[in-house]
Amino acid sequence: MQPVSKPQSNPRVVVLYGVVALMMAMFVARLWQMQVIEAGRYETLADSNRFRTIAIDAPRGIIYDRAGALMARNAPAYDVTIVPAQLPDGEENEMAVYRRLSELLGMPISSRAASLRLRSPLPSVGDFAGQALPFRAAGGRGIKDIVDEARGIAPYRPVTVRSNVPRDVALQIAEENLRLPGVKTVIVSSREYPAGLLASHVVGYTSRVSVDLVDQLEQAMIEMLSDMGQESVTAFYQNVQAAKNHNPDTDRVGLTGVEATHEDWLHGTKGERNVEEDVAGREIRTVGTPIDPAPGHNLYLTIDRELQQVALEALQQQIDQINTTAGTLRTKRGAVVAMDPRNGQVLALVSLPTYDNNLFARGITFEEYEALLNEPFLPIFNHAIGDQVQPGSVFKIIPAASALQEEIVTLRWTWYDSGSIVVPNKYFPNDPRQAQTFFGWYRQGFGNTNIVAALANSVNTFFYVTVGGLDVPGYSKVKGFEDLNSFLDYVRAFGLGRLTGIDLPGEAPGHVPDSQWKRLTYGENWSLGDTYNLSIGEGFLTATPIQILNATAAVANGGTLYKPEVVLRITDADGNEVESFRPHILHALPINPDNLAIVREGMQAAVQWGTAQKAQVAGLNVAGKTGTAEFCDDLAQRLGFCAAGLPKPTHAWFTAYAPADDPQIALVVYIYNGGEGSQVAAPVAQKILQFWHDRQASGGSATNDP
Repeated sequence: MQPVSKPQSNPRVVVLYGVVALMMAMFVARLWQMQVIEAGRYETLADSNRFRTIAIDAPRGIIYDRAGALMARNAPAYDVTIVPAQLPDGEENEMAVYRRLSELLGMPISSRAASLRLRSPLPSVGDFAGQALPFRAAGGRGIKDIVDEARGIAPYRPVTVRSNVPRDVALQIAEENLRLPGVKTVIVSSREYPAGLLASHVVGYTSRVSVDLVDQLEQAMIEMLSDMGQESVTAFYQNVQAAKNHNPDTDRVGLTGVEATHEDWLHGTKGERNVEEDVAGREIRTVGTPIDPAPGHNLYLTIDRELQQVALEALQQQIDQINTTAGTLRTKRGAVVAMDPRNGQVLALVSLPTYDNNLFARGITFEEYEALLNEPFLPIFNHAIGDQVQPGSVFKIIPAASALQEEIVTLRWTWYDSGSIVVPNKYFPNDPRQAQTFFGWYRQGFGNTNIVAALANSVNTFFYVTVGGLDVPGYSKVKGFEDLNSFLDYVRAFGLGRLTGIDLPGEAPGHVPDSQWKRLTYGENWSLGDTYNLSIGEGFLTATPIQILNATAAVANGGTLYKPEVVLRITDADGNEVESFRPHILHALPINPDNLAIVREGMQAAVQWGTAQKAQVAGLNVAGKTGTAEFCDDLAQRLGFCAAGLPKPTHAWFTAYAPADDPQIALVVYIYNGGEGSQVAAPVAQKILQFWHDRQASGGSATNDP
């Protein structure tokens, strides 16, 4: 009889017991890890499924002009939302709701039902323009697509299917609430711009920015602004990046104007409310005490709305007159900027053609947006700070001051202007056919001319020789500047070739050429003719209207170059001041005050008896400088202004300040393809200065006191 073995002595049983024991130990260890060591993490995960934080939007700050007139405010708008779980039962009943909404909202039911192709070279920008295109604003999805996506996540949570719905459509949807179960119209805050066309380039606009389109917008921004300085797009870029942290259904971000540059002040701080939800996303209760939102701060601009209106009307009337006289479209483009030369406060900034920023606030249509993009004179572009063009003779205040400082000329020194200068070819000095002639605008010549008369009459040959020098038979010898760079140092000191730093996006730096730049760009050496052209603001030199104004203001105030500012002060929602304007001095001009006084004398003479007599204002001593700059850019070629046999087109310029003995306002007028500055730009300035003087004389508020 075989003995019966005990189970414990069976090796297989022992192994089985060991495996069971090991598994039990693993389970116990895992339970210990989950319930003790990682208990906090799993509790947090469980709470995240149960609790949700709902953001409470903060009212955006209001924007005013310097006297308190509204420039931007908040206004109610309407969004359409759907709660997926509250849609009617049955596929056909649900589709009936979608069909009716599709009719009312102009949206497809499904992405398969329709597709929208933009002809714009930068299609993504339109999506950011206040949700301009409803189908694309939903990321290419239809109503059913949006609902189906939300239904699988939180069926009881409202999802926005269309923003900025017209009021009559919102009311229609509300009236049909029994026919449209699950569909709601929600009142949200939107932006409204009472100034509209008047100051869109200063105020700018806000837009909803979807995260999935940020990369496209960044690329579009690079393509549109690649020729501008890096600093000019910083605020725009930062706001686009910040949009990644915003809710694209509700949040707006400033993209242009002070709405962009002062986004941090304007947007406020959101509040929040913690709620408990069930697994379907249905709200059960509010947990804890809600945190109230903090409203954004209010901006008071340096802009004088009355002066802005007068400047816009005067410029627009002159442009209309140019086209009427020509019997054809010659221009729609120009700029006026007015500044207090005592501190850099910008009193008016007009860029034409303009646009209505309310289009972007309420939701611009595809047709409206495409029209803005395709307008050749670029209404969305801020020409006052972004146009880089030849300044012409308004530039002459810079070589005048520089030549005086270098003692190349004095007040007593005179030059005989015969109307032109003939410079022999240095390689063929005895061959008159190889000589080059440089003309003045007045071919008969002005005769003996000192620096005051040279500025007053805008004598080209005077500035040719004082900058570039002259040493040829038949003319008085003039030394000019020792080298080009010594003159260019003065040009840059007046602020050309660099950003002024104005607190608006889109500023361009202009261009100050030198011999190295020409050699690298054209493979040619710098010539005397290049210097002569530069001396009268022509050739390769480009500047923006705001740069010319800033240089003029520095001459007017005795030599201080200020940073232009468009924000006067910032207050909280209760009106308490939290930030105020302080003049920001960029630097002092390297010009002796006595020499600047001579330049100012020449500018006064220009208005009293020289080229700028059309800027005269009775009872007001005005100082100014006219300019007419030849050009031929891509737009002029496309529109046929540079055709062979036609005279070269010219930009019209005028820069001025007043009163001449106590400057309180400085301004610049620039009209693209406008003609003669003395005939076209100076009268625009006259109207603006006339209004300013009349208001001061009548006891009107002196809104530009420092």
